[in-house]
Amino acid sequence: MDITYASQHQPKYPLAAIRAHHEGTVLVMAQIGVDGRVTQTKIAGSSGFPELDESAAATVSGWKFSPAYRDGAPVASWARVPVNFSLPKVAAKP
Repeated sequence: MDITYASQHQPKYPLAAIRAHHEGTVLVMAQIGVDGRVTQTKIAGSSGFPELDESAAATVSGWKFSPAYRDGAPVASWARVPVNFSLPKVAAKP
């Protein structure tokens, strides 16, 4: 099913992860209710850093999606949602 974001905000990058230079992508499984709100999340693919995984799951929990439809009616569904954490790259001095 094609899942569309109705609203989303950027995840909070945990300060401890910034200080430790942790980066990665978290794959969150989000259960989307008939109203488009996330009713449950699970980590399907870890970044390798618990603080990033927790931030990603908490962030996706607050997103809203356009619900899936079957036979013209909205239905609950699951969506795979990748959440990327990457720190800005510092330009090298010539």
